[in-house]
Order: sequence, then structure tokens, then C-alpha cells
Amino acid sequence: MKLRKEEIANMVRDYAIMLIGIIIFAIGYACFMLPYEITSGGLGGVAAVIFYATGFPAQYAYLLINLVLLSVALWIMGWRYTIKTLIANVLISFFIGFFQELIMDADGKLMKLVREEMFVLAGCSEGLGLALVFQSGGSTGGTDIIASCVNKYRDLQLGRIMLFLDLFIVGCSYLVFHNVEKMLVGYVVMFISMT
Repeated sequence: MKLRKEEIANMVRDYAIMLIGIIIFAIGYACFMLPYEITSGGLGGVAAVIFYATGFPAQYAYLLINLVLLSVALWIMGWRYTIKTLIANVLISFFIGFFQELIMDADGKLMKLVREEMFVLAGCSEGLGLALVFQSGGSTGGTDIIASCVNKYRDLQLGRIMLFLDLFIVGCSYLVFHNVEKMLVGYVVMFISMT
């Protein structure tokens, strides 16, 4: 089956939009969330909790957990969904690591680039990046995969499933920091990124 020029142009456009969204998301995550110990929803939040609790690099936790979820998605959701999500995950993991390296000081700690009150940048960049990825027909994996798989077999709204998962993930940050304020900032960032 030959692809027409218009179909190829649309595919290139979609992948370019997805790449821009991934870069914006990774900047927000690596530069405005991790240095400030902000946990958002989704698998990025799970990777952040693992990073804060153990020091295991967030980009590797993000990729490894997604690879497990993608193996399930391949079986349930099919090849098209899985391939585009895999590409997005590899790129997100790469760019998270890349931007973390850029803002790391000589001691190996992530530098804070803006005032702590500017956490709104985290939510805005995460939300804009994810919106561009979703607009291109892509997925960042993680809770999207879980919600899509549950939705395929149960009559539950994707948004509702993802909201409950995100609320739980941000709540888990309390187990690491024992700090209600950090958990509440995580909820604010999560709601900013959703709007």
C-alpha cells in the first residue's frame, strides 16, 4: 500500500508536533519539577517518587515501567498504539536525562532555575507538552495505557480513571517527604496541567 504525499505530510506534521510536545514536557519535568521535589500525576509522578526515595534516575524509571506497560498494551491495544507510544517514551526518557544533565551542578544536584513560587511553570509546561503529544495522536504511556486498557473492557471514562490514578500517585509523595505542603503543590501542578 503506497502512501500519498498528503498522508506522508500529515504523518511528518504529527511526529513534529509530538516531538515539540515531548521536549516541552521534558523541560517542565526535568527543570521545574524534579529540582523542586514536585510530584505530579501519571507515570512521571511515579518516576519522581522513585527518584526522590532512592536516587534512581527518573528517566530510567519512567522508561522501564513504561516498557512493562507497553508489553501489556501491545497485547490489548494493538501495534499502532504501542509503536507510537514506544517512540514517545524513548524520546521523553532521553530528553528528561538530557535536560537534567544541563541543570546539574558540580555536586550532581539539580539546580533550581526559578523561584520556588514559580511552580506554575511546571504545570503549564507539562500540560502544554502533553496536549501537543495527544493532539498529534500520540500517547506518553503510563496511566494512559492503564486507563485505555481498563476502558476497553469496562464502561469507565478515561478521564475519571486517570484522575483517580493521578490523585493516588501525588498522594504517595507524602510517604517520601512527609510534607503536606509538597503534596498540595503536586496537586496544584496536576490540576494546572489538566486545564
